[in-house]
Formats: sequence, structure tokens, C-alpha cells
Amino acid sequence: MQYKGYRLPFIKTAYLWEISEFKRYVPGNIWSFLSRVSLFTDAGVEKNIAGLALLDEIQLIIISCALISIFSLPLMFSVNVSSGLLNQMRLIILASAVGIVMYSLGIAIVFKLRGNTNFLNNLYLPGYKLKEKIVLTIISTVTFFIFGVATLIASQAIFQFNIKIYVQLSAFFTFALLAGYLSFITPMGIGVREGIITLGLSKITSAATAGFLSIFSRIVLIISELIFLLIIIVLQAKIKNK
Repeated sequence: MQYKGYRLPFIKTAYLWEISEFKRYVPGNIWSFLSRVSLFTDAGVEKNIAGLALLDEIQLIIISCALISIFSLPLMFSVNVSSGLLNQMRLIILASAVGIVMYSLGIAIVFKLRGNTNFLNNLYLPGYKLKEKIVLTIISTVTFFIFGVATLIASQAIFQFNIKIYVQLSAFFTFALLAGYLSFITPMGIGVREGIITLGLSKITSAATAGFLSIFSRIVLIISELIFLLIIIVLQAKIKNK
């Protein structure tokens, strides 16, 4: 929002973003996107700017998660990995690549038609300066890296993983998140993410433990999100009362 000329308070931005995120529980991830545009429009952001910012967010999430997921490849393509998991990974990687290419080309063409003739600059985060693109990409990548690490730490409470594959496992949890994110039919990617985690972890632990870990990690994610929402609501209420 700052790069687009809006000076919304950080707490206000976090509040609107998190409120819209809870629409992911409704079947079809599209509802969280529509809610995000609607809430930010009500906060004074032009609808077309809010819509473009949402598309930028989607591109950042897919690309940053895909970059992190690369580090999970040694684990996933090990000798003991099932063909089912490999097929799932190939499909998700292909979907990510096709989605990024189609989106990037489409947006670049639209911006070119609107008068921005720098086609290559429009392929990734159009409308931003190079420095801004780098900053946003780093922030997004670090965010989802932390997500993977946090999921691993939570899972450690149930099963002690080999420390030698910590990086691969953290990246794998991010990969599972990407799989769920690309599932626009199920709410929050429920089922898809858990299935990927179960298949992956079943190679280093029992199927029962892997299945439990996938559900446990989902519960931890929901609880942490509820805590974050509560904190944001309290802070937002304090700001309004001043």
C-alpha cells in the first residue's frame, strides 16, 4: 500500500488483511480475495488499486513458496519416495509454473495496452520499481520460510526428526502450503495440504504418525491465526478509542 501511495496504519492494514483471510474457511478461496478488495476499498483504497495489489500478493506467494520449495526436492526425490507423491509434486510444480507464466504474460499485456511499454518490467510485479520488487520478494520469501520452520518446530512436539534434514523438512512444509494455496476449491486447501504432508512424512515415519502430524500442524496454524486475530482486534480497538 505504501508503494502505491497509501499511508494506511500498519495495525489497520493487518486487521483488514486478517479479517479477509478468515474467508478462506468458506469453500472456494476466491471469497477471501473478494473480501480483501472490498475491505480495503471501504478503507479508502481505490478498487482497481486494491485489485492489482491482490494480484501482486498472489504472484508473490506463488513465487516465494516455489523458491523455498526447491530446497525440499532432495527429500522428495529420494529413492524411497512413492510414485504417488512424485506425481503430486510434478502436478503442483507444473501448475505453479503455468500459473506464473500465464499470469505474468497476461498482466504484462494489459499494462502494455494501458501505455506502459516496458514489457519485461511488467512480467513481475508491474508498476513497482526494481528496488521495491526486491524488497517485496525478500519479505514474502522470509515470511514463508518462517512458516515452514514454525511448522517444523510444532511438529517436533510429536515426532523428533533427523536434524540433518531440517532445512528440507521446513521447505517441504512450505511446499505443502503452496499445494493447498493452489487448490481454489477446498477451503484453506484443507485436504490437499494434509495429503501432501502425510505422503511426504510417511517416508520418514509411520503413516499414522504422518497423518496425525498433518492434522496437528493444521490445528496449530488455526490456533495461531486466531491468537493473531485477537491481538489485532484488541490493538485496533485501542487505536479507535484514542
